[in-house]
Amino acid sequence: MGQNWLPDYLDVLPKLRFLDPLGAFLTGNAEPEAVEYSFQDVVKLSGHSCPTIAGAYGIVVEAMAALYDEQETPVRGQIQVECPETATSGAMGPLSQAITYLTGACAENGFYGLAGQFQRSGLLSFNQKTRDESPFIFTRTDTGKSVGVFYHAHKIPGDPKMGELMQKSLGGAATPEELKEFGRLWQERVRYVLEKAENRKELFEVVSL
Repeated sequence: MGQNWLPDYLDVLPKLRFLDPLGAFLTGNAEPEAVEYSFQDVVKLSGHSCPTIAGAYGIVVEAMAALYDEQETPVRGQIQVECPETATSGAMGPLSQAITYLTGACAENGFYGLAGQFQRSGLLSFNQKTRDESPFIFTRTDTGKSVGVFYHAHKIPGDPKMGELMQKSLGGAATPEELKEFGRLWQERVRYVLEKAENRKELFEVVSL
């Protein structure tokens, strides 16, 4: 482990690089410099490492690779995101918070902008599609290009012992060894999302729109 609850394998996915014109403007710089974000940053934001947070990071990695050429750097505040479910459905809350952190796309409570520029509010919305299964939709506001990303979290395997160990741990009945084993099994699911390219091809599906 890295820092108690920060596993040392968290930086296996590529770092994301974003330009942020708002940050540059408010520090008196004419041109924004690229800022790097890692999966560890998202774990610190959420306070834990889990398949949902790993999925959020992976969703953004896939979306940015599909929306931008290798020579381009994504721009925070110029990315619109449509989430496939309501804000309170399942894990959509934590997923959307991580996506907001990375892309700058906010719901109605986001930054309203300055003189019509740098607006972040309204760039993230929920439950906009009527299909039973819909992707996260990312749209560049500068070009209008859109892609959809599905996250098939149900395909992540889990050890059958994990459910029992979780219940014992939550109830305070687990031994220190059982609690440690639960944590190991839980983080193995995160590893499945992060570590192998073939796993990510199975879990993340990118579609052109």
